[in-house]
Amino acid sequence: MVIEAWPNTMPELSPDGKCIMYTAIGPGHWTTLWRVASSGGPAVELNDGLWQWPAVSPDGKWIAGFYAGRRLSTQTEPDRLAVVSIDGGSPVKVIPIPPSVSTLAAIPWTRDGRQLAYVDNGKDGANIWNQPLDGGPPLQVTQFHGAALFDFDWSPAPRDRLSAPDESGSIMLAQGVPRTTGAPPHQRLL
Repeated sequence: MVIEAWPNTMPELSPDGKCIMYTAIGPGHWTTLWRVASSGGPAVELNDGLWQWPAVSPDGKWIAGFYAGRRLSTQTEPDRLAVVSIDGGSPVKVIPIPPSVSTLAAIPWTRDGRQLAYVDNGKDGANIWNQPLDGGPPLQVTQFHGAALFDFDWSPAPRDRLSAPDESGSIMLAQGVPRTTGAPPHQRLL
């Protein structure tokens, strides 16, 4: 299957493997949210806002991403997290994010599907935060000092591990990082 999608498509496979969500240049000349069946067929634009890093919920019903309702200029960057139905339409949830959040890193869902995780490049360095979708305040997950994280992901195993490349290109592995709380974590680099 070949889909014309440029630049930074950031594809994400649904948990059931039936469809692929990605970003591509839409009619408005910015990256919008799209879906295509993994078996092939026509691509469908799900939302015409500015999107980056689509992430499918664990139950396969929702797509989250970095979002801006519309592109105001070539300098517009997503300034919110948004959640939209897997079938598309307007976002059902839109949450502002601070300017220090890296929109270049993925935003994986927590295993229970109630929070989104992101990298915040705060004053002490980059750390991972969880944003509850019920409207609660963001919760700090890691307590790295002076770290530079460019991306991360949770291990699919039931153990709470994450992996993240640092500024040298090395992969940092941490264990004991809680995915669903903001309590100071016990961390051990492996």
